Amino acid sequence: MSTITFATGTTYWLVLAVLGFPLVGALTCLGFYELSRNRAAERQVSFGTTLRRVWDHRRGQLPWFAGIVVVVFLFWFFLGHMIFALFLGHSPMTNILTSSTVFLSSDGLVMLLFGTVVGGVFAVLVFAITVVGMPLVYDRDVDFVTAMLTSIKAVRLQPGLYLFWGAIIGGVTFLAMLPAFLGLYIAIPVLGHASWHLYRKAVPRTLEPSPVGTM
Repeated sequence: MSTITFATGTTYWLVLAVLGFPLVGALTCLGFYELSRNRAAERQVSFGTTLRRVWDHRRGQLPWFAGIVVVVFLFWFFLGHMIFALFLGHSPMTNILTSSTVFLSSDGLVMLLFGTVVGGVFAVLVFAITVVGMPLVYDRDVDFVTAMLTSIKAVRLQPGLYLFWGAIIGGVTFLAMLPAFLGLYIAIPVLGHASWHLYRKAVPRTLEPSPVGTM
């Protein structure tokens, strides 16, 4: 995607994709949930077995949950484009590298501030429903609404802990993207493994899946 945006001079789309990647980051960790679960149970694992077990979830609740996350990500893309058009729609630009002065203008700085606030709201929402909800659906295949409510409940019980973890995820992901996205090959497995163990500590000890209609 980065190659296409650079070749076509539309790197502002890449900016939206980079900023929105953490919204769908939980989906990239599914295989590592499986690996972590098997390692904790001291079972032998292989790449092929892991892929098959992840694929087996296609008939469960996971695709519905994933669909919600993807829709939120696409809505962020749409909204980000609207914010860009609202503040800088008439500014002469070619791409993010050759037009950096536009972003440092008064309109550009206001756009960055406003976009950061809006993006932060999206990030908090998706993090709250996925930090426990995504591994819970993968582990137990509960319905996705119950998983989201359970995840929100966990965050409400320990907001400081989860906000700190969310900040770590955001910071590590951002740093991992700097070396041409190559750092993600290290960051995603580490974050996926850590997220699985956070889920395992959260659900059995502090709460069980919340029935629909309860918080």
